Amino acid sequence: MHSKKVLKDLKRIILTLVVLMGVVGASYSQSSCFQIESVLVDACGSNEGTNEMVRIRIGANDLSTSDINITWPNNPYRGICQNTATANKVAQMNATILSCGYFVEPVGGVLPANSEVLIITSTDFDPSTHDYSGMQDTIIVIFQCSGNTAGHFANYNSSCSTRTLSITFGATCMESVTYDRCLLVNQNGEVGGSSALRDGARVDFDAAGTATYANDGCTIPYVPVSVAANFVNGDGTICPGGSVDISALVNGNASQMSWSSSQGSFANPTNLQTSYTPNGGVTTSHYIYFSAENNCNEPEIDSLLITFDDLPDVTINANATDACEPGEIQLTVSGADMYLWSTGETTTTITPTTSGTYTVTGSNSCGADQASITVNFGTVPSCSITNGPSNVICSGESVNLIGNSASSNVSWSTGETTSSIAVTEAGWYYFTVTEDCGVCRDSIEISVVETTAFFTATPNEGIIPFDAILENQSTDYDMLSWSVDGTVAHQNEEVITLPVDMPGVYEVVLTATNTVYGCTDSYTVTIMGYENNETHIPNVFTPNGDGLNDYFGITTSAAVTVDIRLFNRWGNSIVVREYESVPDVFEPIWDGTMSNGSTAGEGVYFYRVTITPMNGDVEEFHGNFQLTGLVK
Repeated sequence: MHSKKVLKDLKRIILTLVVLMGVVGASYSQSSCFQIESVLVDACGSNEGTNEMVRIRIGANDLSTSDINITWPNNPYRGICQNTATANKVAQMNATILSCGYFVEPVGGVLPANSEVLIITSTDFDPSTHDYSGMQDTIIVIFQCSGNTAGHFANYNSSCSTRTLSITFGATCMESVTYDRCLLVNQNGEVGGSSALRDGARVDFDAAGTATYANDGCTIPYVPVSVAANFVNGDGTICPGGSVDISALVNGNASQMSWSSSQGSFANPTNLQTSYTPNGGVTTSHYIYFSAENNCNEPEIDSLLITFDDLPDVTINANATDACEPGEIQLTVSGADMYLWSTGETTTTITPTTSGTYTVTGSNSCGADQASITVNFGTVPSCSITNGPSNVICSGESVNLIGNSASSNVSWSTGETTSSIAVTEAGWYYFTVTEDCGVCRDSIEISVVETTAFFTATPNEGIIPFDAILENQSTDYDMLSWSVDGTVAHQNEEVITLPVDMPGVYEVVLTATNTVYGCTDSYTVTIMGYENNETHIPNVFTPNGDGLNDYFGITTSAAVTVDIRLFNRWGNSIVVREYESVPDVFEPIWDGTMSNGSTAGEGVYFYRVTITPMNGDVEEFHGNFQLTGLVK
């Protein structure tokens, strides 16, 4: 106990000197002559009116207690008294302080510049009604002279009304503050409550006079030192080669404020707001510290965690880049904190549905990076066959089949690999498209209509008059048309009779038509009519070796000179002969053998015959005949 008293006496001597020198709290100098900082409205104790307090801070210049004048909300101002009684009160207050704080009375009535001053409303103040144990400030105490027992302020009332406190130190140094009694709070931070719960209600004021309502109970109002370190922006993550802006908040009368770190440096380590840069090569998370000392020379410390982040390095991983069905490909991105795909998605994994290039931008606090990937979805090929104008053609004609497909990998059942083919034969035709994702096949049946015209004529030559019976032998038709010497004689008759009553050549043409498909064929027969059996030229012979009609020849009714020439359908001469005929005797001219010894083919052949009689006019005959039998 003795050592404690010696220490406190030493503190009092030092602090008295400090007060006299006017340097207490020098780091908090103000430009105004003083500021009202706090009013203890609802004091503790049985006689609250003598225990109320006001705390002010002196500005840049000393002030004197002899100049002070106070206008209380209630009761008159009674002046400042300093005597043995006030000294005893201060000693009682200091005896309860456990920290490094201290109360002193002014020397010679001087209130030093930048000092904290506690005004107690009466020399009859009861020190035991308040707790000063944790105080760390050095505060000058002055007392209003006794005589007032009633309160100087208005305690809580649910009916709102304001109260104003004014203090002056001469005509040019004054300040007033105002509070509303209905806003006073109790020790629970609420309004109202019991009288005991409301004890300690106070109002704090900033430099602008703005009121803040608080209640710490029966504790002497003072502001302890506290510090808080913060990042100006972000969470303290530093990019390669970067720095971070930091700031600190200090409450209370603090000194020796500074930033510290063993792994980096500060732009200005004693400024509240500065920047921190890690040493080169440092990439491990670590703490930096801000500290300030209170009046007890004890440090208050706060820390900030510095973390590191790299520049983003975006990579896309794909389970596949080629597929046949949507949903088979998944793209997963890594290397950043946030992502934005060209599809608008923000997830780490997306499932493309169409072919194309997909781009993702990844970002973190240090920047952004971009990556792209191209995916391709094959499709099951489609195909079809277009034919025109129909899938039924006439014999000897062709039809174009067009294979429709976006692919070029096509083939036909004919072996062709072009997009279209021309076909002339009946049957099924297949068009095939082959791709990685499947095969498509289409087919079409082509039909050929074999419309042929043919008829027999019996007889096909003779001495006039006679009737030639023409009998239709055509196939695959639905309409017939007969014409004689270019004139249509009959329609749709299967058998017709042709009267031959004039000498000469009768050219009969039969046209068979399939009107459904537009197929037409014609067949022509020449019928000879002549008088007196002068000349007979057949229109058909069958050199098949059966002894019947095996030769093409001429019969005349008189001895004449016959010049005969036979031609094939291309106009090539195959027989040339001149002879003297025997009347009424058939003269064989040709047996169907070609000059080279080969056998002639079936078909139509042509003749030109010149008959020169002994007396009379020369006659010429032109026509054709049919070789219909197989030559043996």
